[in-house]
Amino acid sequence: MDAPRVSAKETPGARDSGNRIMDVCEKGLIQDAVAKLQVNDPLAYCWGMAAYAPLAARIKERAALLQYLMSEFDKWEEPHPREKVGQLALFCINACALRDVNGRLIDLGHARTILRCDKKRWDREWVKIWKRLQRRLDPLPARALGPVSEIVQEYRGRLKAVC
Repeated sequence: MDAPRVSAKETPGARDSGNRIMDVCEKGLIQDAVAKLQVNDPLAYCWGMAAYAPLAARIKERAALLQYLMSEFDKWEEPHPREKVGQLALFCINACALRDVNGRLIDLGHARTILRCDKKRWDREWVKIWKRLQRRLDPLPARALGPVSEIVQEYRGRLKAVC
């Protein structure tokens, strides 16, 4: 008995590449770059995982980012309650990840709800802390994606040279 046959047209991916073997090779190169990033720049690695990895894989890295933000907060010697700042920092990590990955605007109304404060109190007491937390996270996407981007560009250059 013959094995069943399936015919289908392969649809091109985002790169318009129908060559699955080359796609897998490129993914392997990217995974290698990410593994090296984990050793060379653990904070950027945590950001990359928190922003781009599947939800189940994000917990440890988000915890590391939260620990980083809270250690930064401790240096600022602000009078704000640490528990509330921790809640705001966790929201900041999630909101910045959505902003960087999907381009979504951050709704600060949610941050005010978490802190249980109105807009006036937010503007007076919390917006400064928010901006400082966000500034600590802002350089991380470039640090996390830079090595991956270099690998992809190099790989594309080699591929064009061969074709």
